[in-house]
Amino acid sequence: MIGHGGGIPGFQSQVTYYPEHDLSVIVLINTIGPPGPGAIAGAIADLILGDQAEPPNRTYSGDAEALAGTYRGPGRGRESVVTIGIDENGLTAAAGNSEPSPLTYLEGLTFGGNSTRFTFVMVEGEVDRLLVDQISGLLVLKRDDR
Repeated sequence: MIGHGGGIPGFQSQVTYYPEHDLSVIVLINTIGPPGPGAIAGAIADLILGDQAEPPNRTYSGDAEALAGTYRGPGRGRESVVTIGIDENGLTAAAGNSEPSPLTYLEGLTFGGNSTRFTFVMVEGEVDRLLVDQISGLLVLKRDDR
């Protein structure tokens, strides 16, 4: 599948295309509460395609410990802090003082969680930054625990 979500505060969208089935699912909503447009689009595709709509099960084979840490940087007029941790199921992310949420491995050094993508950036063999791609913008956070 090929897809992309986006939005601005109060309005969200998800466009997903399944090339093998020539199926497009487009969801436009004007609420920020759950379920999000990605979950709704997935449910619609599941109704139409059944199990074929499920993305492949991917597992991160790299060193998760190298990704765990605290990342800080400017975001929306104030400092943003994201802590990447590890639990029995894999990587987690916690913004500020929130509870950690599980991350799903997508590809390379990119993970997904709710409506956010987390991409780790390596510099000279070490994780240096974290790109947090949210519906409402992109945060570039510097690792501060090394």
